[in-house]
Amino acid sequence: MNLSYHHANPRGGNESFLLRFQSANTDSPTTILVDAGAELELDRILSPGETIDAVCLTHAHSDHYQSLNQCVDPDTSVYTSPATAKIIGDVFDIATQQTGVEADDSMVAAIEPVDEWTSVGSDVAFHPVPAGHVPGAVGTYSDLRRIKVSTPGIFLRRVILHSPGRAAIRDSHLSRFKT
Repeated sequence: MNLSYHHANPRGGNESFLLRFQSANTDSPTTILVDAGAELELDRILSPGETIDAVCLTHAHSDHYQSLNQCVDPDTSVYTSPATAKIIGDVFDIATQQTGVEADDSMVAAIEPVDEWTSVGSDVAFHPVPAGHVPGAVGTYSDLRRIKVSTPGIFLRRVILHSPGRAAIRDSHLSRFKT
């Protein structure tokens, strides 16, 4: 398994990035976009014919979803925490009215709440991990057999696995990350 990391909006808010997982078992990589902030440069980082397999929306602040309409098609899942999924329709409605963010029913329909290990493609799985930035904010851990990846979604000055309330994830899932 090869993993590559690409800033997806270096001229925007710089909160979005693409993870490309290439397995020896498949011809096409699995691509996961973490957040869809301002000024996404998908044409620069996606190969011709390549699509985004999934978007991980870390939380419902507009700087993390304002370009989501560029990423969602009928085959793209947008994964987020159950708390964020519960409010995202209202958040999109308000953002459309007040800030001009383009959001429609297809974006809300693409949202899938996750709170356990979730597979994207045949060789990639991730688990949401509470980030503590705002209610419902999550980062992810990805388990790629021999490669373990942590994507915080928001950078905090503390270790999330040792924060209060994180013990259930730490205890039940951390063993997946031991080599």
